[in-house]
Amino acid sequence: MAVTGKAVSMAIIAAGPKLVGPTWLKVADAVGVSVAQWLKAAGVRTTGATAGVAGGGTVTGKVGVAPMALPGTIQAAGLVGITGGQIATAVGMGFSSAFNASNQFTGVSTGVGIGVEVVTKVTAANAGSLITILTGNLAAKKITGLNAAKLAAGIGNGIAAIALTGVGAGVAAGSPSPVPATGTSKSVVV
Repeated sequence: MAVTGKAVSMAIIAAGPKLVGPTWLKVADAVGVSVAQWLKAAGVRTTGATAGVAGGGTVTGKVGVAPMALPGTIQAAGLVGITGGQIATAVGMGFSSAFNASNQFTGVSTGVGIGVEVVTKVTAANAGSLITILTGNLAAKKITGLNAAKLAAGIGNGIAAIALTGVGAGVAAGSPSPVPATGTSKSVVV
């Protein structure tokens, strides 16, 4: 199952009970939609180690990220004060919760046809593309201007930083052989 925009939005709203009002709901919705679009556009990639029998095939599995507030990126983008901290907590915890509940990765196993993805690590999370997607989705909800750009930068960089904490495991399935082997994998998280 892939991460959905609705799941991310609802988790963000639940993680920020002190944030209320129609603008906050628009921001949470824009972040959710943006995260789903970002993941579908291969915004998060993993590299892993496989073990099993020689061959090649497909790896699938799941990664988990650290449940945390955005790591200082809202403030670094220039949004300070109580609300900035509340946004950082709500978005970080909401993203982490929704991502951990429903993400999956799929990719190519090189060297192992049937076996396990012993460990996989998120090695790339494209913050720039998330910021661009989020800026567009905020604008679509009539949230524009200097603070909207700062918000998109703070949220985009923070979510990418959280995604980079991701580690996981999975399975490799493909062409079998009687020879034991180890290999590597490259995957995309959705």
